[in-house]
Amino acid sequence: MLRIGMFLADRYEIVEMLGAGGMAEVYRAKCHKLNRFVALKVLKPEFAADKVFVTKFRMEARSVACLTHNNIVGVYDVGEDKGIHFIVMEFVDGITLKDYISRKGKLTTKETIGISLQVAQGLAAAHANHIIHRDIKPQNIMISREGKVKVTDFGIARAITDETTNMYTAMGSVHYISPEQARGGYCDERSDIYSLGITMYEMVTGRVPFEGDNTVSVAVAHINDALIPPSYYNPSIPVALEQIIFKCTQKKPERRYLTCSELIGDLRKAISMPERNFVESVPESYKGDTIMITDGDVNRIRRNTDQVAEQEENPYSEQEAETYMEDSMEEDRKYAIKRESEDENEIEHTLFDKVIFWVGITFAVILLILLIYIVGTLAGWFGNMTIISNSSTETNQEQSLNQKQTVMPNVLGKTKEEAEELLKENGLECSIQGQREYSEEYPEDTICKQEFKEGTVINKNTRVKLVVSLGNKKYSISNRLIGMTKQELEEELEEYEIDIDYEYEEDSDAEPGTVVRLDPSSGELKSGDKLKVYLVKEPDEVTVPDVTGKTKEKAEEALERVGLKLGAVTEEYSNTVDNGLVCDQSPNANTKTEEGTEVDIVISKGANTTAQEITVPRVIFLTQEEAVRRLKELGLKVVVEEKADRWVQKGYVIDQDPAEGATLREGSTITIEVSSGSAGVETSTEPSASESITSSEVPTPSSSVTPSSSSVSPESMILTNDFYSMNQAQITAKLQEIGVGGVIQMQFYNTVPAGQVACIYRGNEELRPGAVFTRGETVRVIISGGPEPANWDDVKESTTAIVPAPVN
Repeated sequence: MLRIGMFLADRYEIVEMLGAGGMAEVYRAKCHKLNRFVALKVLKPEFAADKVFVTKFRMEARSVACLTHNNIVGVYDVGEDKGIHFIVMEFVDGITLKDYISRKGKLTTKETIGISLQVAQGLAAAHANHIIHRDIKPQNIMISREGKVKVTDFGIARAITDETTNMYTAMGSVHYISPEQARGGYCDERSDIYSLGITMYEMVTGRVPFEGDNTVSVAVAHINDALIPPSYYNPSIPVALEQIIFKCTQKKPERRYLTCSELIGDLRKAISMPERNFVESVPESYKGDTIMITDGDVNRIRRNTDQVAEQEENPYSEQEAETYMEDSMEEDRKYAIKRESEDENEIEHTLFDKVIFWVGITFAVILLILLIYIVGTLAGWFGNMTIISNSSTETNQEQSLNQKQTVMPNVLGKTKEEAEELLKENGLECSIQGQREYSEEYPEDTICKQEFKEGTVINKNTRVKLVVSLGNKKYSISNRLIGMTKQELEEELEEYEIDIDYEYEEDSDAEPGTVVRLDPSSGELKSGDKLKVYLVKEPDEVTVPDVTGKTKEKAEEALERVGLKLGAVTEEYSNTVDNGLVCDQSPNANTKTEEGTEVDIVISKGANTTAQEITVPRVIFLTQEEAVRRLKELGLKVVVEEKADRWVQKGYVIDQDPAEGATLREGSTITIEVSSGSAGVETSTEPSASESITSSEVPTPSSSVTPSSSSVSPESMILTNDFYSMNQAQITAKLQEIGVGGVIQMQFYNTVPAGQVACIYRGNEELRPGAVFTRGETVRVIISGGPEPANWDDVKESTTAIVPAPVN
């Protein structure tokens, strides 16, 4: 374990330990070269001592470093310092998916699809670069405070090879391992898809599908046991999502999704069609592409069959089986070398030869039966048998029904009249439902749903409910689409699944980015039909250059070079920019704007030597309006920047620069940061975790985070901005109301009005809005005495008051 404050590679300062796994410890560190926080994954000594593993670990970490994707934790560097091997990774401020599942129990369908989409997108990027993760599990999926999902541990997972697979399996990944990994067989992208399917199962049910007393029993369950449907534990799971999980977790890789792109496509469909079973399953008979077996494969099969025979003669105990799992890879390698050097004559009578012998006999018998059947069919030997069989089946079915029962016929696709007639012939009555439904399969005015399936045995005179089809869902094109934006148009047509093709054209009269015409311009469209949409081309955007520090002429030249124009030119004093040079501009530098936009500039008149010096007041925790008003009254310019802050109410100042007490000249600029409230979620074309997990739901990794209001007990109270507008009498009454003791002291502040609360402390810790008072504790409240007096002899009042805490 590394010490806090220790440096690695003279660059990374260890700040805190974030956690530890089976193979590595993870630390938050500060990179002093780039002045940013990173995550350091440090190999444990037992792995660092293995040179072969370390070499592969470094090679794979470098290969993963080439991956750049929003849903993959970036790998910045890999290094070694005094025998300590480490990977430098992107620091994600958030929690693991495992912690999130533990916290919520079960995730909603929206959350599950959103998280799965982002994980699949990250894996698709990795697979495109021929990198397989091999260890997908909730512990290796991070959710940031902003709701972004990222896959981590690519470097370590990919470095696990033949020598370490069994050891790593025993460390906790066995609950998510694919059957082929459990066998020690070949793994490809479909192994990651299996593990993601198990992870999706855990998200919707709150549990893993296979449990056992030890790692061996869990691995065997992955190979042999059937998956209990997730709807057994969570009946609310939609059909589409359950079928996606089933396909991901097929035992045979060829029956799963072949690529993550296919999985992403079905997940997106599940958003709009949650109760439809559109997932295409691969038939059991499908075997994939033909693979030619080599002589080396034959020898390996023979050796493995010998091993099976030996194991049957000397079965392992459970404890020995676990030991075997840990050492099997090493023994297999030694055994393979030994067997390859033996004479081929020693294996002539192996179990493999016997298997081949009996397979040949079976194949010959099947061919003989098939030949007899073909000849018999051509000769008409089996014609009468077919007639007898059909007749016998009908007779048996009639005999199995009593006089009060009948069989439900198939009326789907028939008209209402035809359906009524067919039901009547079978002794049934018809009940047409009042509400019709759209159907892609059955034409308009035909039956699209029947209450009982064809062949169901039901009582005679039963009223069978039928639903009449409205035909394929259609959209009537109208002029109301003209003038819509691209986003508005797509929202309007989304449920109809119309194929939209966009083209852009010039139009000086219409709003840029809006629809000007359609092809076809009228009529009806159904699912899959094409619609060509013509949008007004938007003006080209250019980047505004930075012209501060330039003369007016140079600034104008720089603007014209990128297609912008010089706008209004004004002058004002500046303490930081020389006379005659640009000290400010609007729009700001490096922002995007339309070509031809005018850029206003301000020319400096130099420092205002007659301007008065101003002491910067404290405006933190004031409202934006109040802070700006006070600063402008002092003759200062104010720049307002917004920043998300989950603890401070929206519209209140959370920081200022320069700080309280600094000296500025009149006309100088001060920047204040104003809370925009809790961090919002990112938008996406499909639900992601950020659509379903707000930042307030994701706690920070530190255990010292102040609880949110939802976790505050009746015996506690949240500190709000209102406390800072109270006087001594009001704060005293408030503390007594919530049962908190207080030591009230007076200090002189030039920036806080006399009699108003300036600061609140718990011990030496200054409390900020969002902190929680607990009943019975004592805090220290600082009341401003106004500006510091010129003569301290005039101060005669007591500066301390006590509000006793209640006695429990």
